[in-house]
Order: sequence, then structure tokens, then C-alpha cells
Amino acid sequence: MKTDILLRGVLFALASALFPALSHTFAKVLTAHYHPVVIVFFRCFASLVLIGAWAAATKNFTIYKTERLKPNLLRGGLGAISVIIVVWAYKTLPVGDVAALLNASPLLSVTLAMLFLGERINWKRAAILACGFAGVLLMVQPSGKIPLEGVVIGLLAAVSIAVITVLIRHLGRTENAMTMTFYFSLIGACVSGVMVPFFWTGWEPQLVWLVLLVGAFGLWAQLAHAQALKLLPVAVKEPIGYTFFLWSILLGFLIWDTLPTPIVLSGSALVVSSNLLLVFLEYRKSRKLSEETELNIP
Repeated sequence: MKTDILLRGVLFALASALFPALSHTFAKVLTAHYHPVVIVFFRCFASLVLIGAWAAATKNFTIYKTERLKPNLLRGGLGAISVIIVVWAYKTLPVGDVAALLNASPLLSVTLAMLFLGERINWKRAAILACGFAGVLLMVQPSGKIPLEGVVIGLLAAVSIAVITVLIRHLGRTENAMTMTFYFSLIGACVSGVMVPFFWTGWEPQLVWLVLLVGAFGLWAQLAHAQALKLLPVAVKEPIGYTFFLWSILLGFLIWDTLPTPIVLSGSALVVSSNLLLVFLEYRKSRKLSEETELNIP
């Protein structure tokens, strides 16, 4: 992997951790007013509007074209269900608890990528992933009072995210990130829109800015996630996603004044260290490959 590709991939991976944390946190605020299905519809519809505005402004309508309609439709449908489960988890549990449980998804994603995409993982990556997951185990109960129902919902959300990640990695081999995001938003709006009448309780105009923020950050999260998976193997991209937990802890403190416990901080330190080590090893490997390529050029 070339160094510039690795660096761009890492930046997109970091963005794909920050933007979901923002979108999910604002979505949790909305759960006090709307059902998760309604929130997902708002998010997908707002993303569609933003994508359409961008396409019209740039006159780039190629994002609507795809030669892999069925996989995009599958990813969109599963993605909509995944987001509903995630928002449901946030409605049930504190932000830090959900973020800790969702951190199981990178390990699941890497495992699925090995099984279905043929991506190989060496012993160094495996050891780093194990260290990162050990940090997740330390953080799995930030409040110490996660109910069984919350654990089940959180783990279901983690599994769904892992499946979607592998699908995006598969589609990303041929599809543009904006195209994948458009079809996800379109199918997500249709799937959740069909269910909205059963959960609609009325519109609150004063919350429109919050709805737009959930949609905008959700859109940027999808784009960053898709682009990162186009540039990086799942085993490299996903551990960087552990930083999602750190952003969630910070946002939880700023909005709800919740403080992480010492054991959570210890787990966070282990997760961050494993991420930095993985990126360093991949960077060194890419530099070595680049130098060897330059030497072989006549």
C-alpha cells in the first residue's frame, strides 16, 4: 500500500469515527421526542436532500448510476435496519455504554472480511486487534449497570454494523463512495418511511436544526466510512474506528455531564495505543514498499 493512500485512508477512518459519534449523540437527544424509526427517516431524508443539492450544484449526476443495483439495494435495506437498531440502543442506554458495546464491531468486521472477502491478517495485526479488543472488554460496562436488554440491543447493533462494513468493503471495489451513500439514504428513507405512520407523534419545529445536524453528520459519516474502506483493508480501518468511543465519551460529558470511570480510561488507553501501533506498522510497511518500487523503476 502506498504511503499517500495509507495516510488518506487513516484520515477518512478517523473522520468515520468522529462523524457517527456526533450523529448518534444528536440522535439520542432526539429520542426524547421521536421514535428511532422516525429519527432514521429524518436522517436518511436529510442526507438525500444534501446529496441532491450537491449533485445539482456540481452537475455531477453520475453518482446516481450503478452497475451493481442489487448489492446496493441489499446494503441499503440492511443499513436502514442497522441504523434503527443503533438509534434504539441509544434510546435504551447512555452514550458511553452504547459506544463501548459498538466497539465489538471492528473485531467482527475483520473476522467476516477474512471469511467472505479473503483478506489475510498476519500475527502482528492479530495481536494488535486482540489488545484493542481487550480494551473494549474493560470498557464494556462504563456505568456498571447495563441491563441485559441493553446489552442484547447493543451487541445486535455491533453485529449489524460489522455486516454493513463488509458489504461496503465489497461494493467499494467498484462503486463510488457517493453512489453507495446515495443508495443507502434512498433505501433507508423508503424502508423507514413505510413505518413512520405507525410511530408518528407530531412535528416539533424547534428541533429542525437538530434533525439537519443528524442528517448532515450521518451523511459525512457514510461517505468517510465508504471512502476509508475503499483505501484500507478492513483489518486496518476498523481498529481506528475504536476512537469512536473516545469521541462519544467526550460528547457524553459535554452534553450530559457524565464522566468515564478509571477502568474506562484504562481501556481507552489500551485501545488508542493499539490503533497507533497498527497505523505505525502499516505506515512503515508502506514506506518500505514505496522505496522498493522506486528502486525497481529503471
